[in-house]
Amino acid sequence: MPDCDNKSNSYEKWINSKNPYFLLELHSILSAIGNVEDLDLLDVACGEGRLSRLLLGNGAKSVLGIDVSQKMISEARAQEFPGSSDHEKGQLRYEVVSACDEGFQLDRPVDMVTALYLFHYANSMKQLEEMCQFISRNLKPGGRFVTYGINPEFDFTAQDPRIEKVFGFRYEAVAPPEYLLVIGDLRARMWHWSKAAHEKCLTNAGFENIRWLPLKLPEQYDDHLPNIDWFLENPSCIVLEAEKR
Repeated sequence: MPDCDNKSNSYEKWINSKNPYFLLELHSILSAIGNVEDLDLLDVACGEGRLSRLLLGNGAKSVLGIDVSQKMISEARAQEFPGSSDHEKGQLRYEVVSACDEGFQLDRPVDMVTALYLFHYANSMKQLEEMCQFISRNLKPGGRFVTYGINPEFDFTAQDPRIEKVFGFRYEAVAPPEYLLVIGDLRARMWHWSKAAHEKCLTNAGFENIRWLPLKLPEQYDDHLPNIDWFLENPSCIVLEAEKR
């Protein structure tokens, strides 16, 4: 069972809060994704559909959100898309699918694949490879893959203690590359893979122009975020994008 299916009350409170981290997170990935008007999108590891709904709201032609967790998909389906017509709702769908499913293939590949956290769920290089192949198999040639996830160069030993006070989470080492993401009483397992590992698996899956993008602060962020220079000096997350050959 995925760790997200064991969500605690403290996690529920955190995810539904106005935590400044979410502003940084979403602004960073949406800036990298750019214009999605009239595009067909696949949102992998969509969870409760946070990113999927934003992408449709930003003009995507259609969005299919997939997640391995039936609980997450049920929650995503239960949420109304604010201000949408019945037609628009029909263009946003959710399905229970694992990103390691070697037999899953869309009838028509999409223009772009997105993921708000994905690769840290791979508990082996084999699973990391399967995820990259999954993305490539369902993406048009020339299409883009954009994901926001754990920074391969994040130094866990130099983790600033302010991360928990300001953002509400911290990390604990288990047996590297395995770590724990700690949010209150939730302790979710994660795996920390190198840049070389990511790039090798993506290249083997047919990707090129692989780029690592720093987190991007929204304009006038001082009005919304506390001083987070200490976090940006050793960010635990980063944006990754690549193009299918």
